[in-house]
Amino acid sequence: MKGNGAKRAATGRLTGLVFLVVILAAILAVPDPARANGPSAGGLPAALVFSPQVLDRTSARLAADDPALASALDGLIREADAAMAAPADSVVLKPEPPPGGGLHDYWSLDPGFADMADPCAETFDRMRMRRMARHVLTLALAWKLTGNAEYAGKGTALLWAWCCDSQTRARPHLDRARTRPGSIIGTPAGIMEGRDLIAAAEAACLLATSPAWSGPVDREVRGWFADYLHWLRRSESGRLAAADQGDLGLWHAAQVTAFARLTGNDALARATAEAMRGRMAPPLRSGMELRAMLILAAVAEGTGVDLWHTSGLRGILEALTAGPTATPDGDTDCVPDCADRLLPPDDAPLFHRAALVYKEPRYLDLAGAGADHVRAALAH
Repeated sequence: MKGNGAKRAATGRLTGLVFLVVILAAILAVPDPARANGPSAGGLPAALVFSPQVLDRTSARLAADDPALASALDGLIREADAAMAAPADSVVLKPEPPPGGGLHDYWSLDPGFADMADPCAETFDRMRMRRMARHVLTLALAWKLTGNAEYAGKGTALLWAWCCDSQTRARPHLDRARTRPGSIIGTPAGIMEGRDLIAAAEAACLLATSPAWSGPVDREVRGWFADYLHWLRRSESGRLAAADQGDLGLWHAAQVTAFARLTGNDALARATAEAMRGRMAPPLRSGMELRAMLILAAVAEGTGVDLWHTSGLRGILEALTAGPTATPDGDTDCVPDCADRLLPPDDAPLFHRAALVYKEPRYLDLAGAGADHVRAALAH
């Protein structure tokens, strides 16, 4: 009986959430000419991982109807239209709360126990976070490059549902990420799943110039990320992750740097990036490490810290072009994340960024033969 009640409650929450998002999106998408393309409500960075300069150049080329970008823009619009039709994702939609926790607590299963349960099943929140981040960033980039306020409205609504609305928000911690059977507390490795939140934070930066972004939205979203940043630095899991010498430590630093920039703590962002110079050096132990290094170097640019040229990152890329020993799909430090299998990350933009920074087109080959390099160049 208890299980049936939980399922009925989840169904009711789903119905209410969809209604909330539809109404909120409609309200937020009402154009405000005084705000469109103007300064952000609270002075958010222009971008985090994306290059503001490349975004500006892309916008100018699109305004001039550059035919070379037509196919890439069409692909982005198709993805944005699909995201417009997608329901909101929220942690409260799982059928029951984690042991010892509540529905608002993010919950995922350690992938090492996939033989006991599917870590990407709807029982857990792993795919919800990945989908939310993917949809929000797609919509935000589509808003930035097309000026379509409907994309901004839906993107802001999805971000609001995940971070801000009292009925649907996730609590700003990952205490129950990568839990193991029989345990009510997650593992420090669960912090790696928070890498998806970097995309959500990037989306906030792009949406901040839209008519959908208001002062209250700005305060609530930045407040959520400030609280998560505090947990990331002060919790036991966060301290253990910061001390890790592998991919976990790199992803912890990438998140701290990104969220410190988002919330206006520039000193923390710079200090965190500076401290990682010695960690970004050969030998490369996993593809996850490489992805974290590239993202950290990109985010650090906005702090004035040049990790591209003052760490061992270029040496790693040179070694990979000479004869790859690890690829972005490889993951030697831990069991692969099922979200990367079901909704794999696109690393082509990161390699395009590296090729641009180093003026070395050989690095584009690291993205693989099927990479869409025109699409990769839209924001990097």
